[in-house]
Amino acid sequence: MNFFPYKINFAVVVSLVAVFLDVVFHITLTNPMESFDYFAVKCLIAFFVTTVFLNWPALANGRVINFFSGLWVLIPASIFTFLMSLYYRWWELLSGVPYGIRPPDIAFIDRDNTFLFALSWFIGHSIFYLVGVWIAKRAAKPTSGIVPPGETAV
Repeated sequence: MNFFPYKINFAVVVSLVAVFLDVVFHITLTNPMESFDYFAVKCLIAFFVTTVFLNWPALANGRVINFFSGLWVLIPASIFTFLMSLYYRWWELLSGVPYGIRPPDIAFIDRDNTFLFALSWFIGHSIFYLVGVWIAKRAAKPTSGIVPPGETAV
């Protein structure tokens, strides 16, 4: 069932799946639990990034890049995760708390290893986004008979 145009449906599915997976992750493997604001910001950032890359203009030579097929999908996933990291740093800066204190502890990663801890968060957020893209490619269908970029008509 499609209530909105294909690209909006696609972006909504990506953002909701990414947030759902992150909620499950935080409930089961982190302490303390994240705030509602964090999940709301995550949903908005995922929606925004997906929408931007779905509407990316053609290059000067007329080539259109489908950022949601092949390895190109790593670009929006990385941008999404980078923006989430900026949100963390912004919160720390405005709150006056020490750098790196905002993310909760992960059950199986030692916070003392800063590189591994940060890399785990980066990879985790990226994977949640990538799973959202994978599900959206199967769940969101064009309403007007237009074949999405990178897809073939069946």
